[in-house]
Amino acid sequence: CLNLYKKFQNEWDQEIFDQLQSTSIAFAIDCVTIEGETNNGREEMVARISIVNFFGLVTYDKFFKPIWPVVDYRSNVTGLYADNFTEASFLNRELESLQTLLKGKRLVGYGLTRILFTIGLSHKIILYRDITSFHKFLTITPKRTPTLKEISEHFLNKTFSEVPYDPLNNAHIAMLLYIKYKNEWEDDTFEIKAKQNIKQYPNKYKTSPVSVYYTGILVNSTLGKFKAIGRITIVNQYNYCTYDKFVRPNNVTVVNCFTNQTGIHLADTMYGDTISQIRYDLKHYLK
Repeated sequence: CLNLYKKFQNEWDQEIFDQLQSTSIAFAIDCVTIEGETNNGREEMVARISIVNFFGLVTYDKFFKPIWPVVDYRSNVTGLYADNFTEASFLNRELESLQTLLKGKRLVGYGLTRILFTIGLSHKIILYRDITSFHKFLTITPKRTPTLKEISEHFLNKTFSEVPYDPLNNAHIAMLLYIKYKNEWEDDTFEIKAKQNIKQYPNKYKTSPVSVYYTGILVNSTLGKFKAIGRITIVNQYNYCTYDKFVRPNNVTVVNCFTNQTGIHLADTMYGDTISQIRYDLKHYLK
C-alpha cells in the first residue's frame, strides 16, 4: 500500500484535496495591499490574497503584480518588498476563477466589505460571515470593534504578531473562529433572532432597554476638519447586537478612520447608509 501511495502520491493527494474543496461549506479570505501612484493620486493595490477552506487547507495564496508604479510597499507593516512580486500573477486574470470558487459558499473574514471591495469581488450578503458583525465577538470591547488579534486571544486563546501583516494567518484564524462558533453563528443571525423575538415576545422586544454606541471618524469639509459618526451599533439587554450600520458621510471627505482603534475602513464608509437612512431606521426602531 505504501509503495502504491508513493507512486501515485501527487494524484492521490490532489484528488482528496479536490473532494474536500468541493464539500467545503465555507471559505475564509483576507488580503494585503500596497500603494501605487495613479493619475488621481495614490491608490491601494492588492498585493496578496489568501483563502482557507472549511477544513483548514490553503485553497489559494498568491501575490499579484502591481498595476501602477509602486509608491510604498509599506514594508514595515506588510513585510513585502519588490522581490516578492518577481513571479506574481495578474489579478485581473484571477478574478473570474476566484468568483467561481467562492460562489454560493459562506465567506468568513474580518471586514468582508473592505476585503471584497479592495479585491473587486462580489458576493451575496446573506452568505457574509463577517467577524466584525458577529455579536459574540463585539462583547469584549462594547464601545469599539475589537481587533482580530483581540478576538483570537479571547476566544481561541491564540495570539499572533500583527506585524508583518499575514493574510494567510488571518484567514486561518477567521476560519477557526467560524468553526468553533458555527452553530451559534448560523442560528443567531439578526433576521432569525429578531423575528423569533418579535413573534414570541412582541411587547417585551419593543420595550426592552438598549445601549446605543457610535464610533467616530475624522472628516474634512469647507468648514474644516471635525469628527463624524462612522458606525452605529445597538445592543439589547441580552447583550445581542440588533443594529449595526456603517455611515456614509455626505458632502465631506474622510480623512482618517482610525482603523486600528475603530475597525472601520474607508470602503466601509463608501458602502454605508446615509445619515437620513439611519435616522429613518432609528426613528422606527427606537420609538
